[in-house]
Amino acid sequence: MAGLTMMSTKPRVRRKAGKRRQYTLDAKRILYLVLSSFGLIWACGSAWILLSSSSSNTKPGGRILDRGMTGNGLLQEGSGKVQPFESPLLIFTCHRAEYLTKALNAVFENLPRTCRMGCPIVVSQDGTAPDVAKVIRQFQQKFQSEGIPLIHMQKPGQARPRTGLRGRPDPYALIAEHFGWALERLFSSKVYARKDYPAPQRVIILEEDLLIAPDFFQYFEATAPLLDQDPDLFAVSAFNDNGQDGADDKARLLRSDFFPGLGWMMNRQLWDTELSSKWPPHYWDDWLREPAQRKERHVIRPEVS
Repeated sequence: MAGLTMMSTKPRVRRKAGKRRQYTLDAKRILYLVLSSFGLIWACGSAWILLSSSSSNTKPGGRILDRGMTGNGLLQEGSGKVQPFESPLLIFTCHRAEYLTKALNAVFENLPRTCRMGCPIVVSQDGTAPDVAKVIRQFQQKFQSEGIPLIHMQKPGQARPRTGLRGRPDPYALIAEHFGWALERLFSSKVYARKDYPAPQRVIILEEDLLIAPDFFQYFEATAPLLDQDPDLFAVSAFNDNGQDGADDKARLLRSDFFPGLGWMMNRQLWDTELSSKWPPHYWDDWLREPAQRKERHVIRPEVS
């Protein structure tokens, strides 16, 4: 792929093996899961469009151009360059210190020191788990030794919505609340103590139980100009629900009508003009898949994830 070196056939992002998340199912969630399953089948069966199609922004074969393309043709050389510190990495965590440790180690090993993509690193903690805070402090020192800023953002305690089973806090509501709070602070630059950082133009979103591959940041750097300049694009994801090794072309990217999430990027324009004013109280990922949000726009995803 032009401008994107495939350093490994490992998944760009994957869930850690071991203990799975524990969720409480209610009638509304079951309905969402059923509807999402139909959407996934439809998307994978006929709705995704190869980037190599006549309306796509690629060379034949679905390979991304390093200079990017739009409906008006090739961009001028260098016009799609991503500038340092304008594409932060936002990692969401709560109480699983061991998962966060593995996730941050993978980021440390694979983050390019140019800081064009994934800097600053912002770790948003929901809650006050001391072992999680300790991990974040340790990695702040580790990243600082490489000249990479890591910012710890802690969500303040407040009344929790109790709509789950037996009056317990609804985990889906807590997650959506955390996402909305952190994204608002990030895009408003409230999280930055230094005033010389540029306002974020896009953000890469990870969760504490995701592991990245060596080409994760190069992948997003290559696709950022496409996301910014193609109005038919909604987001870029590093995850493919049906992705598996053994594909004919591991460098091929696809346009999909389905939002997979799990290691994804959106830009400031989407947040400022559409999502910030109506962020949902629960099930944020299912909400993003709804037609009212996606508006027939596509998500770029890899053939192999």
